[in-house]
Amino acid sequence: MLEQVQQRVTRLVQGLSHLSYPERRLASLQLPTLQFCRLRTDVIQTFKILKNIDNINYTKECSTYGKAMFKPARNTATRGHNLNVQIHHQPGPRKGCLPARVSEVWNRLLQHTVNATSLETFKTRLAKEWENRSDLYQYSFLY
Repeated sequence: MLEQVQQRVTRLVQGLSHLSYPERRLASLQLPTLQFCRLRTDVIQTFKILKNIDNINYTKECSTYGKAMFKPARNTATRGHNLNVQIHHQPGPRKGCLPARVSEVWNRLLQHTVNATSLETFKTRLAKEWENRSDLYQYSFLY
């Protein structure tokens, strides 16, 4: 729904209506796709949870879910950073929850980015790390 609104609005910009929506119009206006914005928001929220900026006990077992939100990766000799989490593969409706959406992406972040001391520093480092991501302006359906 929001993607359709963004598509219509970008068509109203003079000189861009003839361009294809996902790649050309969004790139010309320097607007990331809504999928990319959601992923960025998820990663930022994960940083806030793991760094206790948001006071959420992410290691406590949930009574309805039966598992903790984030668990440290089992292999301590993993590549990447020291805050790797176990990857959640959830069937059914739980496949869309935060840990299932963000675990793999979080584990691919650089040590320098994850070790940021403040939220603003993390956002700046994340922007720098992701500035050339291929999915920044490319829209694709996930279903």
